[in-house]
Amino acid sequence: MRHPGEKEDNINYKATFKLVFSLMKPHKLKFISAFIYLIISTSINLANPIIIKYILDTAIPTGNKYALTLAI
Repeated sequence: MRHPGEKEDNINYKATFKLVFSLMKPHKLKFISAFIYLIISTSINLANPIIIKYILDTAIPTGNKYALTLAI
């Protein structure tokens, strides 16, 4: 944290990213796998409200038991 009157530190982002990616290189496959799992998990979590909306707006009011079973 900077105090009033102190000089701002200059961070070399290019060198920092280069260092991080060089350290990550041996673990590239694990990183890609984790990223793919993250995308899948996020997609599933985003689908839940859409499914609930479908159940509340379509399946329950019409009494369509097949649509309700399919949504669950």
